[in-house]
Amino acid sequence: MECKKGFEMVQGLECIEGEWIYQTPICKPTEAKDCGSKPLDVIFVVDQSASVGPDNFSKMINSIVEFTSSSLVVDPTTVNVGFIAVAFRSIDVIHLLNDQNDVLKEIGLFEMDQGSSVTFKDSFNEAIYDFNENGRSEVPNVMILLAGGKSTDNPQPNANVAKESGVDIFTIGIGQSVDKAELREMASVPSKARFVDTFDEIGEALDDLLNDLC
Repeated sequence: MECKKGFEMVQGLECIEGEWIYQTPICKPTEAKDCGSKPLDVIFVVDQSASVGPDNFSKMINSIVEFTSSSLVVDPTTVNVGFIAVAFRSIDVIHLLNDQNDVLKEIGLFEMDQGSSVTFKDSFNEAIYDFNENGRSEVPNVMILLAGGKSTDNPQPNANVAKESGVDIFTIGIGQSVDKAELREMASVPSKARFVDTFDEIGEALDDLLNDLC
């Protein structure tokens, strides 16, 4: 497995116990995109409900890993990355990390804890906690929420609290089961909500966010 021209393999992450931990090689640019001028604390929130399913969940994970490795400069002074996976009565957290290899390994190895439905409400509370406890006070806080279904509760009050605390919220709706109005309302402004038809298009949506992030 090789990287395309202009990229190189992230060292030490290709194999674990003889098996590839990603569907594609994880590559980083030999010359990183200029996100270094704007340090960020970024938390990805993903839907791990039955409406997503294991195969599509893996596509979400791979898209986040590829985006993080190729488009974000993860280090103590630039971008720090966290991860939250949510379903009904289930929330799993990887707190903000400042080492790219650690981020790619922790997210890439994450296993789906599937729930019957999804509730986004608690993800906002958890993100605020992580930003406060593990984030940097002088750095903008960004939350990128990926949804494959509609929330079974009302997440808006919690989303509003996150916005009022200074969190910049982007949402990505995938497929036909999402509530577009809900995702536009959860986003900081409606224009920060993106929608794609399939899980294969998540990478394109994340790339589209890059100009807003950088």
